[in-house]
Amino acid sequence: MIADSFLIQSKLLTILNTFQSIYGMNTVDGLVDRPRYTEGLRPFIGNGNAKIITGIRRCGKSSVMRLFSRLFTDYNVVCLNMELAENYDLRGWKSLLENV
Repeated sequence: MIADSFLIQSKLLTILNTFQSIYGMNTVDGLVDRPRYTEGLRPFIGNGNAKIITGIRRCGKSSVMRLFSRLFTDYNVVCLNMELAENYDLRGWKSLLENV
């Protein structure tokens, strides 16, 4: 069972790598590089304000945040998935401020 899962994962990665090489997509830790988005955020780095990414469901907000946190390692980046049960208590601004 584990060997089958590994084989499927390996094949999927091969397909992904082929797709990326054909279409010229660069990746950072398996995430598609989105320079338009990350460079768009660059002017707002270091101003002391929180950066909030909004959008419809399943549009890649979390992926952009993960990419952002990996590219800008000199800054304190905290990514929270507020849909996870473990973060439910952080939904209020006071509890979020106390815990982050």
